[in-house]
Amino acid sequence: MPGVDLMASTLRLFEECAADYIRGDLHWGGDIDVLLRAASTYPSLRVVDLGSGSCWHLGNLLRLLSGCIKRAYAVDASHAMIDEAKHSLGLIRCNGKTLADQISFYLEDIRETSIEHGNVELAMMMNNTIGNITGADPADSAAERLRALVHANQLLVSSGLLVLSVYDVRKLQVPSSYMGVFTIDLDLSDFETGDIVVRYTKTGTPCYSHWFRAEELKSLIEQAGFSIVAMEHRHERIVVSCSKSNTSVGAISKDSKEWNTQ
Repeated sequence: MPGVDLMASTLRLFEECAADYIRGDLHWGGDIDVLLRAASTYPSLRVVDLGSGSCWHLGNLLRLLSGCIKRAYAVDASHAMIDEAKHSLGLIRCNGKTLADQISFYLEDIRETSIEHGNVELAMMMNNTIGNITGADPADSAAERLRALVHANQLLVSSGLLVLSVYDVRKLQVPSSYMGVFTIDLDLSDFETGDIVVRYTKTGTPCYSHWFRAEELKSLIEQAGFSIVAMEHRHERIVVSCSKSNTSVGAISKDSKEWNTQ
């Protein structure tokens, strides 16, 4: 995408829009039940939220599981997003502590965190975290998405699960459901490949966002060493639970949905 440094501007956008980010999504939180189903596989667990943003999902997981999480990590590359999470979750108390005090925050790249490998039962990459990873060009971005998923695999124990949600390119509309917070740059976006550029309406800053086809996502997940346990198309999202390829996932497999690319 000539003339635009999307790697720098995408990071800058998340610094600018932290307080507005979730207001641009009509279906935010519509996948929390998938996380709860995965978490219920373990009597207690350690969980990492990769690309945690304002920690909406992780905060609600802590609140709803009420003490079953023994360690929670939040990883994001944006100072402003982490500050937003600490502020909003610092206002909510659960089990005698604020939700913010129950989370270890890491200002790091999700492709190479300092969290010990084999240290968590559940990893999450929600709200198109994987699709917002930006390389020098679309091909490089695709390679970096794989790198991030491989690292997520390394963080998990042998029986661990990954839950992720991405944007479904079949549901992409112009204008889309960004609620006026973001607008699609028609000149920079490629709707055939799903490589979309949006601009934050307050500043005009462009941000890269890849939207996925189901078979593409399936291939990427399997390349990273995962097996799909369940996949659903929900609103504008594809929501996936997956396990390490050589792992039996027990109870969660009973809820697996038939793979469907239609």
